[in-house]
Amino acid sequence: MISETKQISYDDVPYEILSFPQSHPDRLAVIGKLFGMTPAPVDKCRVLELGCAQGGNIIPMAFNLPHSEFVGIDLSSNQIATGCEMIKAVDLKNITLKQANVQNFNESEGKFDYIISHGIYSWVPEDVQEKIFQICDTQLNPQGIAYISYNTYPGWRMNGMIRDMMLYHTSGLTDPNTKANQARALIAFLSETITAEKNPYGEFLKSELKRLKKVSNSYIIHEMLEGFNLPCYFHEFVNRAKRKELQYLGEAEFKTMLINSFSPKVYETLKGIKNDIIATEQYMDYLRNRAFRQTLLCHQNVKLNRAIDLKLIEEFKLSAYSKPEIGDVNLADDKEVTFSQMMGPKLTLNKPLPKAVLSYLCEMSPQSIGYDEIIAYADKILSENNIKMPNDMNSAVCGFLMKCYVNNIVEFSSIIPRLVNKISEYPRASALARHQAQLGINVTSQRHISGKLNLLGRKLISLLNGDNDLKTIKEKLLKMVETNEFEFQIDDKPVRDMKRVKMFLDKKLKVCLQQMAENALLIE
Repeated sequence: MISETKQISYDDVPYEILSFPQSHPDRLAVIGKLFGMTPAPVDKCRVLELGCAQGGNIIPMAFNLPHSEFVGIDLSSNQIATGCEMIKAVDLKNITLKQANVQNFNESEGKFDYIISHGIYSWVPEDVQEKIFQICDTQLNPQGIAYISYNTYPGWRMNGMIRDMMLYHTSGLTDPNTKANQARALIAFLSETITAEKNPYGEFLKSELKRLKKVSNSYIIHEMLEGFNLPCYFHEFVNRAKRKELQYLGEAEFKTMLINSFSPKVYETLKGIKNDIIATEQYMDYLRNRAFRQTLLCHQNVKLNRAIDLKLIEEFKLSAYSKPEIGDVNLADDKEVTFSQMMGPKLTLNKPLPKAVLSYLCEMSPQSIGYDEIIAYADKILSENNIKMPNDMNSAVCGFLMKCYVNNIVEFSSIIPRLVNKISEYPRASALARHQAQLGINVTSQRHISGKLNLLGRKLISLLNGDNDLKTIKEKLLKMVETNEFEFQIDDKPVRDMKRVKMFLDKKLKVCLQQMAENALLIE
């Protein structure tokens, strides 16, 4: 999309293979429904991804939605070839990846229900940005939804400063990985030299160094060292979309749209401009120093309803990733129970009905549960504990679930992923996950979340084809260690004593498998 003199080639330095759950059609469909749209059913839709790279995002979608159709385009021929190899390896028939320039997109590809553009918009010239909007305008179906991610001001002012320093420091270098390593070294030097105590600049540098330690070289190369990086203000983005007959629907991260996370004074001020959602969102960006957005757009003539009807929740499937910090949850008293996620939000409850609903969702996690099943369980468990139910149970449950949703405690979905929460005698992972593990790349869960597995995890998941029972799996892992197919490690230290390896597998195999189930890697 950009001339080679200004762009580090994605053929030479491909992006890390990742999925982006916030861009999944199911996420877009839920937000569309909440705001009054009637988006296409996710399990029978057409999806286009602009800048699909190696297909790390779109291929898992196609694998798990076999009755939907997917098209991905990218300029990099090498990355498209890699993606096509994966498609062939897992025998997918409902997806096509094409090497093409966004500027030359052919309208004969037809209409789409969902269009995804992640990590493209800010990194291309303005004429390509205009083309992205044009494609969304002309190729979206009447109730279609587009997802576009981009860097925003004011937050990217500070990131831009770091980028400028990196570009200056690496200007004489040609090898991309050398450039990335030197960029890291520069930030390390600055953060170690400039005190952070009572110094906002030093604090920012230290936080930036901490963040960069967690990302790959390809991220630094393409995020910070590209020839193009054109952030914009939110209102500028929306105005450009409006010129293409597109309107602002919302954000892929629903919680970021809420004003109630601010102080009472700020809340009241923002509430005063609630009828102008664009202005409200822009002021929230100022207050948060926001640097990145994942914005959803739809056609200008679609009538949206910002006053969410809580009865819509009854149509969704629901799941939770939290766990009660105590063992069994007692519903018969008002004792507080805190539900928490690892490195995530917490919610403390003391009333029987909310505790019953959330504890059930946690028990069934990571499975999605229908609303009626949740109501039936709550009704049963409260009756068994002689607890009086509210007069309008549906209103109470829907209101509670909405509170959980906006706080990222509960997830809404329009489909039920084919996963399990307990291991069977013949555990099974998807063919895609097994193939990804064999390649040594990130493995995508049934929740469309990418994650790295250690060597044991990769070898283990490769055996989960549904034909091997637990005894056979253990025997095959032991054989792999005996034949030096892989080095067995405990606490990051190699173990060659087969007796110790066997003892570990006897004790930990089911634990490892249960962790895979909890991370949505095991299927029916």
